[in-house]
Amino acid sequence: MNPVETKSLRVYLYGTPACHLCEQAGELLLLCVDRIPGNCLVEYRDIAGDDELLARYGTRIPVIAEAVTGTELGWPFDQNTLLAWLLACRCPLTLTRESLPP
Repeated sequence: MNPVETKSLRVYLYGTPACHLCEQAGELLLLCVDRIPGNCLVEYRDIAGDDELLARYGTRIPVIAEAVTGTELGWPFDQNTLLAWLLACRCPLTLTRESLPP
């Protein structure tokens, strides 16, 4: 991979249509997506029609999850926290014992 290439990032916003916090999270997400390099695909997932998602997220929404790793960011968060989280999902820091100073 060329060093200047960036991978696409896909995130899910879990919520319900009647959730005002979910609306706020969606607005923050749209603001942040424009500030990160490369493509970021956002998919809204309504938990109300899915028993499994409702059991998992019913009391936690809004929740944003990275599609590949499943890393989640739960409410409350602000724009700076969300932006930092998105950037970390795009370029995760991998630490190994060999990469640490002696």
